[in-house]
Amino acid sequence: MKKLLIALLGFTLLFGTVACDKEEKSTSSDVKVGFIYIGDPADGGFTKMHDEGRKYLVEKLGVNTATVFNVDDTDAQTFDTKVRELIDQGYNVIIACSYGFGQPQFTLAKEFPDVKFLHFSGDFTNDNMGNFFGKMYEARYVAGAVTGMNIPEGGTVGYVAAFPIPEVIRAINAFTLGVRSTNPSAKVIVRWTNTWFDPAVEKQAGEALVKQGIDAMTIHQDTPLAIMAATDEGKWGIGYHTDMSDPLGDACLISAVWNLGPYYVDQVKAIQDGTWKAEAVWGGFEDGEKNMVLVSKVSPKAVAGSQEKADELVSSISKGELKIFAGPLKDNKGEVKLTEGQVMAPEDIWVMMWFVEGVIVAD
Repeated sequence: MKKLLIALLGFTLLFGTVACDKEEKSTSSDVKVGFIYIGDPADGGFTKMHDEGRKYLVEKLGVNTATVFNVDDTDAQTFDTKVRELIDQGYNVIIACSYGFGQPQFTLAKEFPDVKFLHFSGDFTNDNMGNFFGKMYEARYVAGAVTGMNIPEGGTVGYVAAFPIPEVIRAINAFTLGVRSTNPSAKVIVRWTNTWFDPAVEKQAGEALVKQGIDAMTIHQDTPLAIMAATDEGKWGIGYHTDMSDPLGDACLISAVWNLGPYYVDQVKAIQDGTWKAEAVWGGFEDGEKNMVLVSKVSPKAVAGSQEKADELVSSISKGELKIFAGPLKDNKGEVKLTEGQVMAPEDIWVMMWFVEGVIVAD
C-alpha cells in the first residue's frame, strides 16, 4: 500500500502533464482507436478500469490502440490538441474517458464527420458521436446492502466523493438505500473533495472520516487511497471502479466494478461492418455478461449470507423485480419524494440532485 501511495502522489505532480503510451499494433488496420485518459492506469481505479477495457478490445479484435494519459478534463485546449494529433496519425475512433471532455469532443465531432467519437458519462450525441454509461447505482445498491450486513446496527459508512453532480449523487443514494435495506438505522457520511483525481486530497478526506468513527468506507474518486485510510485502521473497504481486493485483500468487503470491454468490442465491430450508429447507452444488470457494471465476489471474511444476498439482489434487479428508487421514499430533510407504489423514471434518476434519508453531508 505504501508503494501505491508513493506512486499515486507522483502522479499528482504529473497531473496536467500529458503522456502518450506506446501504440499497440496488430494486423487489423481498418480501425484505429485512440483513448484520452484523465489520469494514469496505475491509479488503481478509474483510469485502470478504462485501460482494462481497452486491453480487452485489443485481445478480442486485435485493433490498433493508443492512449494519452493525464489530460485534465477542464483543459479543453490540451484535449483538442491531443485529439487532433491522434486523428493526424490515422486514429478514426476517439474514446474520451471523463465527463468534462464532452463539450470539446462534441465540437471536434462536428469538424471531423468521418471520425467516430465515444464519450464516457456525458450527454452529447451527434451523427458521429455517441455516449455511454452504466447504471452503476444498481451495483452500488448491492454493495450497500452487503455493507449494512457487515457493520454494527446503526453504524456509519464514510463516503469520499468528488463533486455534487447527478452521477455521484444517485450513486450515494443507491448505496445508502442498500445499506439501510439491511441495517435500517445506519447512516452514510459524505465528504466532498471537489476533485476526481488528487491522491493527497482523497487520502486526507478518508482520514478525516476515519476520525469520525466510521465502520466502513467507500468512494466516488479515481484512486483507492481514501478506502485505504479506513482499511489501515481495521475498517471495511467497499471498492469502486475495479475489484479492489487487490490491493485491499480480504479487507475489501465488495466492489462495484465497471466492465467496459464488451461495450468497446461491440462498438468497434459495428464500425468495422458498417452498422454503427451514434446512440446514448445506459446499461444495467439486465445486460448480463455484457453489462457495463458488475459486483465483485464478497470477502471471505464477511458475515454468513453476504454472498448469497449479493447474488439474490443482482438477480432481482436484472429481472426488473426490484426497483431501487421506489416509494415510499423520503429525502434527508424528511420530504416525501415518492409515495407507496411510485417508481422513479429513468430520466429523473439521471438528473437526481437530492439525497435520500440516511445521508449526512459532512461540513
